[in-house]
Amino acid sequence: MVIVIKKDVELMQALAIRRVVFIEEQGVPESIELDEHDVTSQHFLASLAGLAVGTGRLRVDKEGRCKLERIATLRHYRKMGVGSGVLMAMEDYLRKRGETECYLNAQSSATKFYETRGYAISSEVFQEANIPHVRMTKNLLS
Repeated sequence: MVIVIKKDVELMQALAIRRVVFIEEQGVPESIELDEHDVTSQHFLASLAGLAVGTGRLRVDKEGRCKLERIATLRHYRKMGVGSGVLMAMEDYLRKRGETECYLNAQSSATKFYETRGYAISSEVFQEANIPHVRMTKNLLS
C-alpha cells in the first residue's frame, strides 16, 4: 500500500528509509540527501504488513516541471514491487492533478527498472552525489 504523506510521523518514516538507502548504503552526504525541498515537496510512503519499506518525493522544479525524486526501497523489500508501487502512486497523483509529463534523474544502475515502466532516457550520463545518473522522462498520457 502506498499513501500520500499527510502526517509528520509518516514523513519521519520516509526520511528514515532515505537515510538507510542513500546515506548509509550509497554514501550520499546527508547535506545533499536531506535538503530544502523536503519542506515543499509531496512525499509518498509504501508499507507492507504495517512496516514502512519504501518512499518517494515529488516536487515541481523551478521551470514548473514535475520531478520524481528520492525513490527508495529498503534492501530486504526490493524485487517485491515496492518501487513500482511508489512510482505508480506518484504518477497517478500527477494524472489526477492534470499533469501530462514527469521526469526523474535515475541512477544509471536503475535505468532498466524505469525503462520497463515507460520512461525514456533524455540525457547523457552525469554525476549526482558522485553516482552516475541519467535524466528520464515519461508521457503520463500513454
